[in-house]
Amino acid sequence: MSLFASALSFMRGSAATIAELAAPKQCLMCGTSLAERTHRISTACNACMAALPPPPSPDEIFVRLAKNFARDELAVSRCFSLTVYDETLPFSRMIRSLKYEQIASIGLEFGRETGETMRHLGIMEAEAIVPVPIHHARRRERTYNQSELIGRGIAEKTGVPFLMHALMRRRYTTTQTRLNAEQRHSNLSGAFTAGRDSNLVHDKVVLLTDDVLTTGSTINACATALLSAGARRVDVAVIAAAN
Repeated sequence: MSLFASALSFMRGSAATIAELAAPKQCLMCGTSLAERTHRISTACNACMAALPPPPSPDEIFVRLAKNFARDELAVSRCFSLTVYDETLPFSRMIRSLKYEQIASIGLEFGRETGETMRHLGIMEAEAIVPVPIHHARRRERTYNQSELIGRGIAEKTGVPFLMHALMRRRYTTTQTRLNAEQRHSNLSGAFTAGRDSNLVHDKVVLLTDDVLTTGSTINACATALLSAGARRVDVAVIAAAN
């Protein structure tokens, strides 16, 4: 990496840190002050964390995903979610802050919550953790990859090896937000491929990490690439699954 690129990377990382330091010391879900007592995470009060709605079961998520794909097209074996995503619920503010307001600690902390929950439930079967990659142009915009932070948090709590470079996004894609399921599939066609560490997923059960699961187009495209690289099975963990 050149001296200029290193300096630029440092400046971007510093900007994200400054954004977090400057953020109000209030719960991002209800606005309650976080200064009065100790809380499980730095961006939400204990009451809001305790009130997070339970997610659908892995079986329910799988059935929902299967409806969006043709027979034998779904490359994911199982999916775990920490909670439910609904734009009308307070937790949606967490996702917006993570993705668009540079509050990176949300990704790491909710990754830890997800990993701890999976470990407690005894459902962690993965031998490697791989994040959904973002294009380098989008990484410049956001300064970090939220899926990577979530994956690192899960790895921290479970001890499963984290592989940042097993998968790569080889082309920039438009945002998926306003696309229907068919358009999302088309938008992501050929977008992901094996990365420089893809040999490390060979014959392994891989846990793919992301922030929110909606139609499953992104995770399925990633899972397909991982299976092509030799992964034995691909499971998924997200912090929220859409209703």
